[in-house]
Amino acid sequence: MSHEFPGGITVFDSRYWSGVLPIEGQKYSGYIAKATQGEWTTPEFPIQYRAAELLYGDARGAYCFHRAAQDPVASAKHYHQAMLSVGGYGKIPPVLDLEDTRAPGNLETVDHMWVQLQEMEQLAGEEVLCYSAQWIWARWALYVQSRHGFYDRMLWEADPEPDTREPGDWTKDKLALIQTKLDFNPGGFNADIDESSVNPNWWAERMGDEEELITVEFPTDTYNALKELLCDRA
Repeated sequence: MSHEFPGGITVFDSRYWSGVLPIEGQKYSGYIAKATQGEWTTPEFPIQYRAAELLYGDARGAYCFHRAAQDPVASAKHYHQAMLSVGGYGKIPPVLDLEDTRAPGNLETVDHMWVQLQEMEQLAGEEVLCYSAQWIWARWALYVQSRHGFYDRMLWEADPEPDTREPGDWTKDKLALIQTKLDFNPGGFNADIDESSVNPNWWAERMGDEEELITVEFPTDTYNALKELLCDRA
C-alpha cells in the first residue's frame, strides 16, 4: 500500500542498481543509497554513487547501517571515509540506519547508537538524519526518552506508512522522508521527501484512522534547502 504526498519530492533509494534507470525512473529527483554497514562497505556503493552523479548531480545522499556488535566510533569513521572516497557528502544529510534486529533493547544499545550519531555529526559537520521505524524503534524508545536527543534529529520513516510516533512524538515535527513504495526494482526501492503539512485531518483523509494522525512539519531551513535542490528537477 502506498500514499500520494502533496508536493512530494521523489527520491530513488538504491541497494543494488545497474546505474541505468528505466523510463519510470525519470520522475526521480534525487538519489540515496546504502554506503556502509558497521565497518563494511557495500561493494556496489562507489559505482552506484558515481553513476548517480551523472543523473542527479549533487542531489545525492547515503546511509550507514548501524551494527550494535561493532565499534560505533570506528563505524562512523568508516562511513565518513567511504563518503570521502566518492567525492564527499551530497546535499541529502548523512543518514544513520537504526534497524539492527540483533541489537538488544537496553540502555547500552541506545548509548552505542548515540555515540555513533555524535561521531558522524562531528566528522560530517552537520546533523544526521535518523532512519528507523516503529517495529524496530519501539524496543529502544524507552531508553531514549530520558537520555538522548534522537528526537531532535530528523527521521526517515522506514515503513511504507509513517508509524514511528510514540513515545516522544518523533514524527510530529521532525519527519523528513517516508518510504512509500517497495516495488521499483529487485533489491531496491524509493522514498519520498514529503512536503510540510499542518492540516490536522491530513493523515485521516488518507489512512482512514483517526488515531494515526500525524502533523508533519519540517525544520524550515532544511526543508527549503532540500526543496530548492530537488523540486526543480521534478
